[in-house]
Amino acid sequence: MNANIYGASRIGYSLVQRGQGPKLLGRVSAGVPRIAVLASSVFGFLCVLLSYWRPDDVFSWLLNMIGAVILVVWIFIAVSQLRLRRVLEREAPEKLVVRMWAFPVLTWIALAGMAAIFVLMAREPDTRVQLYSTGGMTVALGVAGYAWQRSRARTRTEG
Repeated sequence: MNANIYGASRIGYSLVQRGQGPKLLGRVSAGVPRIAVLASSVFGFLCVLLSYWRPDDVFSWLLNMIGAVILVVWIFIAVSQLRLRRVLEREAPEKLVVRMWAFPVLTWIALAGMAAIFVLMAREPDTRVQLYSTGGMTVALGVAGYAWQRSRARTRTEG
C-alpha cells in the first residue's frame, strides 16, 4: 500500500505540473505533495474498508479491474513503440540508444498475448464485467482526452 500511495501521489503531482490535474494535488510542503498523499491514502483505506465490508466481491473486482487496466496500459505502450520507433528510425536513428532485439516481432507477440488474455477474460463470467467496465472507461477517457486536447489546441491558436 505504501508503494501505491507514493506512486499515486507523485502521479497526481505530475499531472498538475502538466496542467492535467486538480491544482490542489500539486501543493508541496517540505518537498512532499501532502494533499496528494492524503487523497491517495484516503482512497486506499476506503478500498480496504470496502474489501472488509464486502469480502466476497469487492477485492476480486478491484484486482480484476486493475489487471485489465494494466493490460490496456501495456497495449498502449506496445502500439506506441510500434508507431514511434518506426518514425525515430526514419527521422533520427542516432537517438535510438537501446536496441530491442527481434523488433517488431516480440512486440507483436506481446500484443497477441494481451489480446488472448482479453479473450479469456471475456469468456469468464467472473471477469467479464470488469473487462467491459475497463473497456468503457478506456473509451470514455480516450474521448474526453481527445476533446480536451482539441479544445486546448483551439484555445492556443485563437489566443
